[in-house]
Amino acid sequence: MLISPLQGTTGAEGVCVKYWYSIGGLSADRVRVLLHPMPQAKYIKPKPSVVNENPTDSTTSPAGEDAQCEPHPSDSNHDAFLHMLRDYDGSGDVVLWEARDNTVGEWKEGQIVYTYNMPHAIIVEGIPVSHGDFNRRFRGYIAIDELNFAEPSECGAFCTFEAGTCGWVQDEEDDDFNWSLSRGSLSQSTGPPRDRSASENGGMTGGFAVIDSSYPRRPGDRARLMTEEFQATDPDSPLCMRFWTHMHGVGIGTLRVLIINTQDRKPQTIWEISGEAGKIWYQGQVPISSSTPFKIAFEGEVGLTNLGDIALDDISIIQGPCPSAPQVAGNNLGDCTFEVDECGWINPGIRDRLDEIDWIRTIASENREPKTDHTIGTPQGFFMIVPKSAVQRGGDRAWLRSITMKGSPEVMCVSFWYYISDPTSEPSAPSLGSLT
Repeated sequence: MLISPLQGTTGAEGVCVKYWYSIGGLSADRVRVLLHPMPQAKYIKPKPSVVNENPTDSTTSPAGEDAQCEPHPSDSNHDAFLHMLRDYDGSGDVVLWEARDNTVGEWKEGQIVYTYNMPHAIIVEGIPVSHGDFNRRFRGYIAIDELNFAEPSECGAFCTFEAGTCGWVQDEEDDDFNWSLSRGSLSQSTGPPRDRSASENGGMTGGFAVIDSSYPRRPGDRARLMTEEFQATDPDSPLCMRFWTHMHGVGIGTLRVLIINTQDRKPQTIWEISGEAGKIWYQGQVPISSSTPFKIAFEGEVGLTNLGDIALDDISIIQGPCPSAPQVAGNNLGDCTFEVDECGWINPGIRDRLDEIDWIRTIASENREPKTDHTIGTPQGFFMIVPKSAVQRGGDRAWLRSITMKGSPEVMCVSFWYYISDPTSEPSAPSLGSLT
């Protein structure tokens, strides 16, 4: 754990925390940024240093006289920290950010914006895999560098809507009304009562963006919230946008993610979902790529009744590919996280005579290895596996085949995460085989 100095209240605008991180090796699990509340601590803001430009000034107390030396504010803040460390158990911490992906030897930037109205500390926590995990015996690392606190406007790729829209702007030309900011719905029939982080981790209620479907809105009315312009993405380096949405109410319409070509303003829908989804926040994600300069827009469309508020929170945009989630929302038919089903991926039939073994969809908790899936990083996550019990003889194959996809003149990228291990094998045992 790496603990920041004691922080005071952030104010309504919040604080941006920026940093670079790197994760590698089999024994590294994840890195988290936590907020640790310290309501009993008395934060004393350090005063700017004053330099006496006239050392002979008669008002300066000469050495040897009874000068009243007040303790430096940082001493009091340090005492509060010692008290915190003595009683710390982590039970009140709020998770602000988390990353589990191996960065393959590279540094990646992370950033968060948060607000808090009491003294607190920020904690960077590196977590190895559990003691019972076979991979614990191997080497791994979690590194953090260039960590700094900045103005919230400097965290443009991340928005919690705590005190504004973080550079996301309303579309004043091609929609019917605007997204608004909220701290919680007063209705039991639609909208979230609290923002995503407060709902998941408890604590003070934060902000989120929402479309208000009540009068004078009509079915089909649309509201767009857009980014500033992005430059064209590298063909080999797309972006991944993650966000949380809440779609509760019998009149829920549709939430879309659009890429808007800034040259001709033509929108392209890359993610879309409609209808009631329950009284919960759930995470969506979508890959972003474009050969021309573009903007990203969230478009909320009003449904059939006024009980159709759609909320949006905790948007982040990072470098690297990712599958669309949930799968039904994406327009890339081959994308799959396997959390719901196989998304159309199938094992060839016996008559095809292409393989001898079948892949199966399984939950991590029912397997010795791996203990968690990659998508959500818990034992409750799902993945596809070739079970050891199904292996008959050396050279047997297991095919997993996609549905028929549309052709494209452009080069397509396929990204995936894989895990190959057999903790029961001896070093001199035959090879586990190969994945192609």
